[in-house]
This record gives sequence, structure tokens and C-alpha cells, in this order.
Amino acid sequence: MANAFQKFNPDIVIHLATYPNAQMVKRNAIDATNNMITSLVTVLNLCVKHSVKRIVFSSSSMVYGDFQTDAPDEDHPTNPLTLYGSYKLQGEKMCKIWQREFGLEYAIMRPSALYGTRDMIVRVISQMAKNCLTQDKIIVNGPENKLDFSFVEDVADSFTKAALDKNATNQIFNCTRGKGRHIIEAAEMIKQIIGKGDIEVRPHDSFYPNRDTLNSSKIKFLLNWTPKFDIEQGIPKYLTWLLKQKFLSKL
Repeated sequence: MANAFQKFNPDIVIHLATYPNAQMVKRNAIDATNNMITSLVTVLNLCVKHSVKRIVFSSSSMVYGDFQTDAPDEDHPTNPLTLYGSYKLQGEKMCKIWQREFGLEYAIMRPSALYGTRDMIVRVISQMAKNCLTQDKIIVNGPENKLDFSFVEDVADSFTKAALDKNATNQIFNCTRGKGRHIIEAAEMIKQIIGKGDIEVRPHDSFYPNRDTLNSSKIKFLLNWTPKFDIEQGIPKYLTWLLKQKFLSKL
């Protein structure tokens, strides 16, 4: 990491490195402590050493825990229910401490239910697509549950704006589509596009908090960010990419 900072001498650092889901953190708690806390200290200290202007930190909607209101904004209470969410919240606090003590600007981003091209097969939509293709079955945990599915290109655009716009200085942003959709809607869409697969409904997995729509009006107003993909556009685009991948034969 020190060599990378020395070589590139960045003005802005976008810190994306993390685990792709909360279950992986639960299974690897000691490694996660190193990779989500200790490594962030390394990054923050190197930002100070190399006079980086701003760090853009990838947090998560998991910091909220169970939503207590409809469409919570960034002022919603944070009460993470998982180790993943608690470490993300700690990362936010660390960014604020380094800003106060060293003057390092931050922009904290809270995406939710991310999906899209080049995704690992570990999140909701990618898992449903994999199961549909390999087992002719799509598992939906909680037919009444909603997620604010956010396409990767939209979220990447939000991170770019947060990195470059002065209005993002020391701000926290929800960066989601801003439209909760039933998980079973996504499952039905995947089944229709692939052309096979039975949908198996199971109870809500209590490991995960109850979530729905997030209020992303702050980033839309301050940074003029407009997400372009709802699941009607994003899922077909993701599946078009997925069906072309050679690794599918090994699943």
C-alpha cells in the first residue's frame, strides 16, 4: 500500500476494498477485523502522509440496522445488527476522526443491494441468477421483503461525483436508486428472462435487518446525481453479461 501511494501520489482516494456480503464477515471475523479496521487505519495514515485531499469511503446501508421509518435519510439512527454493519459504521467514525485531527476531507457513501456487471456471485440478484441457471430454482427469502436495488454503474457514478464535487466535502450520502422493490419481483424477472426456474419462497432470514427504500434526495440535490437503472433495465443488462461468461460452466 505504501508503494502504491508513493508511485501514484493520489489527490483523491476512493476506498472500495471490503467483503461483498455480511455472511463472509461473520465467518471470517478475525480476518475481517484486519481487512476492515486495521487496513483502513493504514489507508487513512497514508492519505495524511501523502497530503491526499479527500477519501471517499464505501460504507453500507447495513449501518442503519432495521429501518425505523419509511425511506430513511442519512440522519436515521444507526444501529447495525451485523459485524459487517458495525465495522462499516466504525469506518465512518474513523474517517470523521482523521478529518478532525488531520484535516483529511471525506465523503461517506451508503449504497444498498448493489448488483450489476462483473459482480461476484454472492449477493441477492447474482445468487438468484446462479441458482436459476444451475438448479432451475430461485430462492426468495421473505416474499414481502423489499430492497433498494442499485445498479453498479449508477453507484459508480455517485462515487465519482462524491470524489470531485466540493459539495461532497465531509458529507454522508445514501446512494441508492431510491425505490424499494419486492425481492420476488426481481426473481420473477430473472425467471422470465432466462426462461426457466421455479421460485421457492422461504421465510425472512433474521440474520439480515429489515430494509426497504432509502432516501437518496440529498445526493441527488447536492451533487446533481440521477440514477438511470431500475431493475427493469438493470437486471436484463446484468444477465446479458452473465450469460456470456465462461466461468458459468464451472458453477
